[in-house]
Amino acid sequence: MAQDARRDAGHDLNKLTKQELVELVKDLQAGRVDGFELKKFDYVIEQMLNGRSARSVFLREHEDDEANSPSKATFYRWLANSELDKKFRLKEKHDFAFHVRAMDEFDYMFEIADDGQNDWMEVHDNKGDFVGWRENGESTRRSQIRLQHRQYALSKMNKHRFSEKAGAGNEEGAQIKTKVVEYYPDREIAEDQE
Repeated sequence: MAQDARRDAGHDLNKLTKQELVELVKDLQAGRVDGFELKKFDYVIEQMLNGRSARSVFLREHEDDEANSPSKATFYRWLANSELDKKFRLKEKHDFAFHVRAMDEFDYMFEIADDGQNDWMEVHDNKGDFVGWRENGESTRRSQIRLQHRQYALSKMNKHRFSEKAGAGNEEGAQIKTKVVEYYPDREIAEDQE
């Protein structure tokens, strides 16, 4: 009722009755302003703090998302509302969640870089005997691409902390470089296997 009255009054508080003002205060205290639901906003923030992107929440990738989150447009309309921001500090919550998610991605880069699984393949001669190891270029290239993608995304998420020029003495920017190497402890390898 209070929402209908506010909509009809054009948000002019002088046109609201005393009862409608009491209901408006109750709505504000409960976190409901023009359909605003603090619980749904906080659900998106909580998911971001757990490492999910807001986009994945809006795409309803988990079964709880449908009931607990607003639409993308509604979420960003709430975030842009200065009255809601003053009362509930929405931008501060969103910025904090965005920062935590960026730090989570940064930490994940170490896991990708340290994961050497599938980086090397066994090499066998014509008889099937083990003769050495060869780098699995596909695996290392994929890891390189994953790292570069995250490096780029982080530089856009937080330019001051993660841009290529943010580091001390890194004026030209650092690129991740890889070198393909082959190691054969026993050099007797059939020509057709190379």
